[in-house]
Amino acid sequence: PGATEKRDAVTWLLRERRPAVAILIGDDLSDALAFAVLRDVRATGSLEGLAVGVHAFAEVPAKVAETADAILDSPLETARFLAALDRALRDSSSGADLGRPTPRPA
Repeated sequence: PGATEKRDAVTWLLRERRPAVAILIGDDLSDALAFAVLRDVRATGSLEGLAVGVHAFAEVPAKVAETADAILDSPLETARFLAALDRALRDSSSGADLGRPTPRPA
């Protein structure tokens, strides 16, 4: 509440909600600053997390590339990533093993 920047909002959310896992997705400098917050909290060992940069512009801003754990090629790839994550989470709730990759259809 009251956060005016993404990094402040992420700091507050991580401190107040204390999630076991956090995934941040972004494409600009404000996202890169939030990625840095995630990285710092992750370094304490209190959280697993992933910072994902998105190539949404002519090029990925340097700060996003530096602070992201992974870069997706486009907003479409981001949608595919989120759909795959959704499937994996649904499968895991029915007892599937998240550690095994799911074969892609040919």
